[in-house]
Amino acid sequence: MLVFLLVGGFGLVLLLGGLLLGDLLSLDGLVDLGPITTPAVGAALAAFGFGGALALASVGVVLATVLGALAAVLLGAAAVLATQALLGSPTEPVRTAALLGVFGTVVTRIPEGGLGEVVMPLAGTRAKFAARSHEPVPAGTPVYVVEVLSETSVVVQRADLLNGEPLP
Repeated sequence: MLVFLLVGGFGLVLLLGGLLLGDLLSLDGLVDLGPITTPAVGAALAAFGFGGALALASVGVVLATVLGALAAVLLGAAAVLATQALLGSPTEPVRTAALLGVFGTVVTRIPEGGLGEVVMPLAGTRAKFAARSHEPVPAGTPVYVVEVLSETSVVVQRADLLNGEPLP
């Protein structure tokens, strides 16, 4: 039982070290394991050790080793899949240039020659931007973006004046 507990304890230390210290405790420098990360190896070793120790309380050493190995494979695979999902998530910054022509709503009136605020969809969520307009625009007015000034500021035009002409 002591061997199982030692392996489990080492795995737990490796798991926590990999999570907390990241690249400092990476196995990549020692051996190329592909998608398998240090926390995944630690999770598998901890599952093997502690799973085997738990099983040893009610079955023999051979079956406890098999059950510990099964726990290691399951938990290790889950850790690899979780790591791949997190590392594979998109991290590319949203480009506000994509706002050109996007419709939104004025939430803080835009005075003549001044700044107001608009809310519009951006990357699957609603985002607020500082907004200018060539004419005053009251709150609640639908608008669309005609120019992107910066990452946080746009020029809008009333949606009922699409292309500068009133809509029919």
